[in-house]
Order: sequence, then C-alpha cells, then structure tokens
Amino acid sequence: MIDTDKGIRLNVDLIAYLYLYAPILIFVLVWIKAVFAVPLIAVLTIALYLQLKDGSLMFTIRKNDVAIMTLVVALVVLWLVMSGMGNFTYQTSDYDKHNYIIDQLTDNGWPVEIDYKCRTGMLTYYIGSYIIPSVAGKMFASHTVSRITSLLYAVPGTVLMFVYLYKYLKLNSRKMLLLLILCFVFFDTFINPVKDLFMMIIGDDSLAGIQSFSKNYSLTFQCNTRSLMYSAMQIIPVWLSSSMLVSNMDKKNKWGLIVLPLLYYSLFAFVGAVIFCMVYIAAELLTKIRMKLLSFGNIASVLFAIPMTAYYAGSVFQDIPDDARMGFVVIEHWKEPLGLIMFTLSWMIWVFISFRKGNKKQLIISSVVLFMISLFSVGQVNDLAVKGCAIPLGFVFVNVFETVAKLKNKIYAFVIVILIIFCGLPSFVVVVGNLSDGFGFDKGYQVSQSLEEFEERNGVRVLFQYYDWESNPLKDAFFK
Repeated sequence: MIDTDKGIRLNVDLIAYLYLYAPILIFVLVWIKAVFAVPLIAVLTIALYLQLKDGSLMFTIRKNDVAIMTLVVALVVLWLVMSGMGNFTYQTSDYDKHNYIIDQLTDNGWPVEIDYKCRTGMLTYYIGSYIIPSVAGKMFASHTVSRITSLLYAVPGTVLMFVYLYKYLKLNSRKMLLLLILCFVFFDTFINPVKDLFMMIIGDDSLAGIQSFSKNYSLTFQCNTRSLMYSAMQIIPVWLSSSMLVSNMDKKNKWGLIVLPLLYYSLFAFVGAVIFCMVYIAAELLTKIRMKLLSFGNIASVLFAIPMTAYYAGSVFQDIPDDARMGFVVIEHWKEPLGLIMFTLSWMIWVFISFRKGNKKQLIISSVVLFMISLFSVGQVNDLAVKGCAIPLGFVFVNVFETVAKLKNKIYAFVIVILIIFCGLPSFVVVVGNLSDGFGFDKGYQVSQSLEEFEERNGVRVLFQYYDWESNPLKDAFFK
C-alpha cells in the first residue's frame, strides 16, 4: 500500500496472494513434517516473489472514492450476512458441516485426530477456508469468535474479486462497480424458466427437482447467491481465484499459483479450473499458438499440490462402505436426451447473448467445459456440477457484463440487466426470506457438538468423506 497525494495505491495482487496463501502456509507449517514443509515454503515464497515482480495489478482509492468504496464494502457485508455468514441470520443445512469443521479445528490440536467407535481418524477435508476463523476461535476459546471471523475474513476476499473484475473490464466509473456487484449477486442461468418449460413439454411436474434440473439425476449449475448460501466461506476464494485467472488469461506462466489454492479450498472447483485450463491450452495448441507454460511458479504449484493430494488420498482410498461412497457416474442422458438439451439451453442463452461483444474464445471454451461437466455426477448432490462450474460459469458472467458495459444501445444493455435480475430473483427472494426469522447470533444453524451427532444428522457417509480412518504410507510420510 502506497499513500500518495493522489490517494491510497493498493497492490491488489500482493493482497490477493496473501489472502489466498496465508491459510495454506499455516496448513503446511502445522500439518506437514518439517523436512517437507520448510523446502515447500521456501519454493513457494520464491515463486510468489517472482510472480509479483513480473508485474502487479494496482488500484488507487482517491478521496472522492471513499464514499463509493464504503458503500461497496457495506453491500458485500449485507449480502454475506443475509446468506448466513457469521451466524446472524438463518443458515442452510450445509452450515451444519461448515460449523462442525470450524469447531473441530477450534477445539482440537492440529492435525485434527478424533477417536470414534474404537478407531482414530484424521480430519481430511478441504479446510483452507476454515483455518483463519478457527485460529481466531482458538485465541479466544470461543465458537462465537470463529463464526464472526468467518464473516470478517470473507469480506476482503469478496471485495478483491470485484476489484479484479472492475479492472479487467476497464469500467469507466466507480458507479459501474455498483452495477457489477448487483449483476454478480443476481447472476444465474435460465434454469428456472427452462425447467418449467421442460416439465410442461414432458407433462410431468412431479419430476422437477428442487435444486436440481430433474429428480431423475442430480444436475445443477449453482448461481452466485445460492452458492454463497450453501458453499459459504468455501466459495469466496474460488471467486477470487476465478477473477485473477480471467485477468491473467494471456499470462499462462502465472496460472499455476492462481489455480493451486483451489485444491485447498474446494476440490471440485479445482477440478473444474484444471479442466478449463487444459481445454484452453489444447485449443491454443490446435491453433499452433506458442505458450509459455514452464515457469517457476507453475512448477512450484505442482510441487505444492503434492501434500494436499496426499492429504485427500487417505479418505479417498480407504475402505469405504458402499452406502458411504461419493460415487462417480455417467448421467444416463440417452434415456432423456431432451433433458440434456434443455439444461444446456439454460446456460447457453447467456453465451448467445454475449457472443458478439464478448471474448469468443473464452465463451467457447467455457461452453465446452460446462457441457463436459454436465455429463457426469459425483456425490449425493453432484458436487462436480455444483462447484466445478464456478470457473467456467464465472467466465460466462464476465463476458455477459462486458457486453452490458460495451453496448452503445443502453436499452439493450438495460434489458440484459433485467434478465440477470429475473434469473437470480428466486434465489435472492430466499436470501431476503432468511431475515424473516429476525437478526441475531442465535439465528444461525445450531452446531453438532459431537461426531456421533454429526453422523446421526448427516449419515454414515460423513465419517469417510471428512475423515481418514486407516494408516497408510503416504499419510505417515508427510503428516505429523
């Protein structure tokens, strides 16, 4: 941060990398044996230094920007609170999971190990988003502090994401930043009207899923507000990483350190990001475009992915009962091809709308990745689709808003904004409804106090999704 007569000049890249990597560094220092942790941190430090030295995004806050930036922060806080963050309003059932993990990290030593039913299991979940709140909770021996910290920690990450998009889109006024926030909050696919049309065509409303496109299979691309309601603090780093990636698409030597953090925050978002980058690289190879992929940062990111891969491997490859498996299946679209066509149409409409003014390569690659993801299902609610769509759908949103910003025909731009609000209104109404029960710290989801209670409420699958109950050479080699 540089304080000048012209205002406060912020190094956005430096702040963003610190935000994303602080929990990861804590994880490596505390969970991993020193013989691996020290060289990994040394390599990462050098890689981040070289990445920042190669050029950083700067953002200046002038005196006349203070009011508008204060409003931006206030709107972000309001959106986060209304979605359940911080425990001040109604929280969805997924907060049972989020609160449980924070409590386990707050109440126990690290790495978290728990004795249950004559076995000892190590917590093996993507815990990046929970580390900073649990550190605060440990310091004050308070679950309340950890909940509030999760809200406070989410605010800068969300604001940073909007700053990246604002700078990338080269918006001509700070007021456009407010419109960007409005559109991002409401952005969704046309899933609701298209689903209603689909059910009308097949003549069976009973097949309509509540969150999914159809009860026959679990498939939905979750909108931003609904993602915040369910994925909570996990989705903030994903959005930030997505905004950094879109700002650096022409700098492939930087991709590794931008995408890597997702492995620690959301495994399926990481998978979606990797698929997106691989398809992008394949497209450029086909067009014989030379690329600079081998950089110190990209190599360092691969090395830094090894310990987290080992961390997940224990829970993935342990002996899991059939009723507790996540499962990887190919959705049987051939039994209902019209469903796949209609679901594809629900997000493809935005691609059509933005194709003329947007980045055609980004839109085509995003479409390919979204279609690929829609063919498979992983987990009870298909986490691959719900979280894996975050990066490619984020690129679609950027191009839609770029179309709004570039259009000289303001009536057409206004129509697109109205369509965005129309698509996202159902989810936003749910968020507003969260306030109907009042405001206060006791309004959030009540926490499971024990693993036994957590299992009782969520089923046996959580025992194996969140814990590794077996000893294995990989875990013994890397972790304390």
